[in-house]
Amino acid sequence: MRASQGSAGRFEHFNLGVPFTAREASAPSFANIFTLDAPRAQEDWPQIVPRPVPDMPEAVVPLDAPLGLLGRSLLFSVLAMAHDRALAVPDLKQDDPVTGA
Repeated sequence: MRASQGSAGRFEHFNLGVPFTAREASAPSFANIFTLDAPRAQEDWPQIVPRPVPDMPEAVVPLDAPLGLLGRSLLFSVLAMAHDRALAVPDLKQDDPVTGA
């Protein structure tokens, strides 16, 4: 279904007024989809079964590996913001080795 398909049905069903474009005005209606007088009872809803989530490897990057440039930049930015808000932050210097552990 393209973006404009069903626009006529939306305008009819939701009382949106006139279509904005000729493309929306010429789109076929999907008003026949809204045929129930009342919503279905919840016990009649389809049963949705989620897909299983695959196991996550323990660590993609070892925790004792040093943080890269982006990680260090984010860490020191957060530390600076916390320091400006008078929160307790560890005293780390820019040259200190920092790992994920």
